[in-house]
Amino acid sequence: RFAQLLEQPSLQQFQQKLKEVTAKADFISYTLVNNRVYLLHVTDGTVNCKLLPVTVKQQTDSLLQIYFSPTSSAYNNNPAAYFQSANEVRKQVLPVELKTKSLILSADGWLHNLPFEALSLDGKQQFLAEQTAVSYVYSFLQYVRAAKQSTEKIPVTVYTFNQQQNEFAALPNSIVEANQLRKKLNTTTYEATTTDANTFVASMQSGAGLHIAAHAVADSSQQPFLVL
Repeated sequence: RFAQLLEQPSLQQFQQKLKEVTAKADFISYTLVNNRVYLLHVTDGTVNCKLLPVTVKQQTDSLLQIYFSPTSSAYNNNPAAYFQSANEVRKQVLPVELKTKSLILSADGWLHNLPFEALSLDGKQQFLAEQTAVSYVYSFLQYVRAAKQSTEKIPVTVYTFNQQQNEFAALPNSIVEANQLRKKLNTTTYEATTTDANTFVASMQSGAGLHIAAHAVADSSQQPFLVL
């Protein structure tokens, strides 16, 4: 559905925005065609295209399976081996020289599963994110789509904790947060310690944003919960 929100811009508008964005950041877009991966690298408005090696998916899948499965402890057991493997994958998925310290990525297909910022650098046990700010976009068209201006404030339900409850101390700054939000947003504020369950459930189902400035409890002996 998000794709339906994007409109084709004029070529002039697209080129202008492309040069503007890539003057400060490297932009890389991936496209999967017939099981091959094409890479477009744009820097300072100049576009270069590369065809990635046929082994890129196999190596990427291997890295994800070994190190990023929910129960994996491979990284903790041997970090050096991870950085070596992550560097090999980086050389395949990012076979370009980055010109800036910011990288904007538009992935495709199975590349959405890869955390690029966790890849490593040549000969160093460092994550890519330590040297480069990595961000992701659905499409570069997000930059050129005209944003609709609205004067209507976003609705937000705010829960404060301004009174002591049981063993939980009051949080005076929660009122400060509520007052700051009120200046920018259309807020409805409740004191958490006097809020009933029905009101809280209704606020979750209302479609408004939630800002909860309260205590939370999380330990290994019980289910985590908010103090309301």
